Amino acid sequence: EFLKLQRNVGKDNKQVWSNDVTEEKAVNKATEVCNKVKINEEKEQVKKPKFLHTINIRGLPYKCTKSKIRNFFDPLKPISIRLPPKIKGIAYVSFESEQELKQSLVKHRGFLDGHRVEVTKYEDKSNANEATQKVYKENEPAEEDVCESGRIFLRNLCYSCTEEDIEQLFSKYGPLSEVSLPIDSFTKKLKGFGFVTFIFPEHAVKAFTELDGNIFQGRVLHLIPAKSKPEKKETSWSAGSSSFKNEKEQKRKEEANSSHNWNTLFLGANAVADLMSEKYGVTKSKLIADKDSRESVAVRMALGETQLVMETKKFLLSNGIDVDAFKETPTAR
Repeated sequence: EFLKLQRNVGKDNKQVWSNDVTEEKAVNKATEVCNKVKINEEKEQVKKPKFLHTINIRGLPYKCTKSKIRNFFDPLKPISIRLPPKIKGIAYVSFESEQELKQSLVKHRGFLDGHRVEVTKYEDKSNANEATQKVYKENEPAEEDVCESGRIFLRNLCYSCTEEDIEQLFSKYGPLSEVSLPIDSFTKKLKGFGFVTFIFPEHAVKAFTELDGNIFQGRVLHLIPAKSKPEKKETSWSAGSSSFKNEKEQKRKEEANSSHNWNTLFLGANAVADLMSEKYGVTKSKLIADKDSRESVAVRMALGETQLVMETKKFLLSNGIDVDAFKETPTAR
């Protein structure tokens, strides 16, 4: 342990191990050296502070100075401005809070000494790599997913391949529920991969074990287990963040899924006018455009609809039909 610590100190602090040194003295010397190493490490950490709220500026003039950058972000006050000596045209500016960082991003695509600069949030590469690895591990397919999802990812497909060809190849092992071949939006051609979903996962396992690595249309077919297709979540509009139109549209979608959302005795305005004119022996135009009546057309149509609904309901009840049964939720037969 003493020899290991000797490597981390300079020539002046190195000690010579001699036979007359007792075990206690050796431990004390090792402890002193260890403390010196820790102190040096702490000093290095103090010299290089980490700035959390940092932005990246690109497109700066080659002779740009820190004072010009500070005036560019006025009235914000940066705590640190760093201009790389070997790379021209970029700078790193740090702020104390996240709020100041967001305010500084407003300067994006602004002008500094006649140059349009780009202001973006700086992201640490080490953290970005960790986040990328985390996302990859979460989406990394597992072997047991095929037994649960019955979905297979196809790779290295021919660009002239069609869904019928894929269905013909995999339908030998069992019925399919979905065959998907994504198409590029610009070239309007296949992207070279796709998805196949079996109704029964057992058939997917069999197809996966037998077809992986086989030759299909002149290419080596590569199969990878895929997770189940995520279900589309309906957007829940809140009263505070959505308009009346969005709330109404969401309510209509919810009512569309209901099996008893319709009015049993509903009558349209045109049907009400026809029935009332036929019942009372008046023309439809006189019923709607009656100048002698004090009531509006909407009120007359509403009263006529109410009367017809009550008569229809009375007729149905007299014939042994329970109208309220239509409003109940369906039950198992």
